[in-house]
Amino acid sequence: MKSLSVLNKLKNQNLKIAFAESMTGGRVASELVKHPGASNVFDLGIVAYSVDVKEDVLGINKEIFDIHGVVSKAVSMEMAHNVLLMAYANVGVGVTGSAGPNAEVGSDVGEVWVTIVLRGDYHSYHFKFGALDREEIIIKTVNAIYHLLDQLL
Repeated sequence: MKSLSVLNKLKNQNLKIAFAESMTGGRVASELVKHPGASNVFDLGIVAYSVDVKEDVLGINKEIFDIHGVVSKAVSMEMAHNVLLMAYANVGVGVTGSAGPNAEVGSDVGEVWVTIVLRGDYHSYHFKFGALDREEIIIKTVNAIYHLLDQLL
């Protein structure tokens, strides 16, 4: 797992991170806080599982869901952007997807969108892990996010 490397890179660059998670249910943030020193780099984590919470807490406009769907680049971008605005952080991560067994409308089981906002740049990634076991999809998503963060930092 690349989470320790990410923690060290964040610390060395004096950066703080915030997460807005949906289908991963807090697992991305949990992976980071397994390591001593996480409090130096981790600022905020929100699990916004329902559309209502994505709207009410993260401030995502309902029209975005209507136009793009819950599992979309647009939603992951808004999640990453808005959690960054809510936090005292320099890095924002938004993740939305369908872990199954049923897919969200307009998506497939195993489909995931991740956006990382770093230094004002938006990096969005689309994964199609396929109809794997729910736990496998979540683990693959968490691993992918830390791999991406490690590369970007």
